[in-house]
Amino acid sequence: MGPTGRAFYVVAPIGASGIALLGDEGKFVGTGHQRLAAVQDRPGRLMAALLFAPGEAALTLHGYTASAPKAAALGGAVGPVAYDPATGHFAVTVSAGSGAARRMTVVLRTR
Repeated sequence: MGPTGRAFYVVAPIGASGIALLGDEGKFVGTGHQRLAAVQDRPGRLMAALLFAPGEAALTLHGYTASAPKAAALGGAVGPVAYDPATGHFAVTVSAGSGAARRMTVVLRTR
């Protein structure tokens, strides 16, 4: 609980990929349709098509996985993955491609 006696919890299932994607870190609704256009969850791999708002250059995705994930980007860029083995929490900053396209796909692999 927080100091005010209140708490906010985000619950997400661990999918076939072994990843629970919590979405856009710091947002009240981190996995809304205005951010995640599509998600494919397959054994060992999660692909998420992301939408960026006009003027938005980057965002941080976060979630849970039992081992450090590897991240790659299609149509954009990813930074290094921060991973805490004690909690399983990961975070990665992703950036949209240049130009008018405000969309990119991030690929997270657990194998």
